Amino acid sequence: MNAFECAMRVLVIGEDSAASQVAGMLKRCGHDVQIAASAHVASLQAPAIKPDVVFVNATLAAPNGLSVVHHLRQTAALIGTPLIAVSSTVEAPGESIGEGFDDVVWAPYHLEDISAVMSRIRDKIAVSCERLARAYQQSIHSRERINACRVSLAEYRRNRPALRSTARPLVSLLGCGEDVREMIASLPADGADIAIVRSTADFLKARQLEPQPRRDCLVVDATQQGIDAVAAISELAGARPYLPVIALVEAGDVTRAVKLMHAGAHDVIEKPPEEHSLAEAISLALEVPDFDRDGSTADIGTAARSFPLSEADRRLLHLTAAGKLNKQIARELGVSLRTVHIRRAALMRKLGAGTRIELIRIAVGAGLC
Repeated sequence: MNAFECAMRVLVIGEDSAASQVAGMLKRCGHDVQIAASAHVASLQAPAIKPDVVFVNATLAAPNGLSVVHHLRQTAALIGTPLIAVSSTVEAPGESIGEGFDDVVWAPYHLEDISAVMSRIRDKIAVSCERLARAYQQSIHSRERINACRVSLAEYRRNRPALRSTARPLVSLLGCGEDVREMIASLPADGADIAIVRSTADFLKARQLEPQPRRDCLVVDATQQGIDAVAAISELAGARPYLPVIALVEAGDVTRAVKLMHAGAHDVIEKPPEEHSLAEAISLALEVPDFDRDGSTADIGTAARSFPLSEADRRLLHLTAAGKLNKQIARELGVSLRTVHIRRAALMRKLGAGTRIELIRIAVGAGLC
C-alpha cells in the first residue's frame, strides 16, 4: 500500500446534516475524522489535530466564503493544508462555491464521490511531497557545496602563507636594454618572474603591493643614459626586506664599480657579461638567506679575510679601486709597469677574482677599500 493511501487526519467544519454525512462517509473510508462547529473553533483545534485535509460546509462560506477561506489559510497549523468545500445544494450553484478551495463535494453525497475527492487530494499531496523532497535534496546538496566551499576556503587560508612562501622569485629590470632582457629571458622557465620597472618609486610601490614578501632582486644597467644607478641603489639600500641589486657597468669601469659597491650594490657585472655570469649572479642574489642584509656583501669578502694581505697588496688594491691607470699605479708604488701586472695577477689568484671588477667587489665586501 502506498504511503499516501493510508488513513488521513480529516477536520470537518460545520454542524448541519451535510457535515455529519460527509464525516460519516470519511470514517467509513477509514480516515480519522474530527468535527469543528466553526472556522474559529477549527483554527483553535488545528494545532492539536494537525489535519491532512479540511472539509468546510459551504453554508459557512455564504455570502463571505472568501473571508472564511482566508481565515483558515492564515492559521499557522493549516498553512498548505487542502481545503474542500461541502455543498448541501443538490444542483450545482456555480463555480463561485469552489472559489478559494482545492476541491468541492456536491450533494447528494456518495461514498464514491468522497473517495474520489480524497484520491485527488492524495495525488496533490504526493506531488507536493515529491516537490518538497526534491527541494530538500537540493538544499542538502547546496549545504554540502557551501560546506565544501567553506572547508576549501579554510584550507586555503591555512595554507596561504605556505603558498606565498613558495611563490616564484621576481627579477625586476631597471634601465635594461634589449640585450640584457634577452639574457634574462634565457633563464630557466621555472626560475623566476620577470618585471620591467621605470623608476625606483614604481618598483618600491609594486613591491609594497605584494601580499607577502617573496624572494626578489633588481638588475640596474648603469651604462644607460638617464639612469643614475648610484642614486637608485642608495635609495634602495635601506629597503626591507633586503633587496639584492645587481649593477651592470662597462668593461674595465672600475671607478663606477667602486661607487656602486659603496652605494650598496650586491654585485657588479661587466658588460657584455660572460656566458651564464649574469644568470649565476641572479641565482646567487635570490638565494640570500632570510633576506639578511648583514650577511650579503660581507660574505663576498670571506676569501679576502682568509688570506693575509701584505701592505703592498693593500696599497695596490686601494689604487686599483680608485680607478688609477697602470702607469699611475706604477709611478706611485715606484715599481715598473710589468711588476704592477704581475702583482695584480697574483692578488687576483689569491682572492679568487677573474677580473678587476671582481677584485674590487671582493675588496669592497671585505671592507678593504
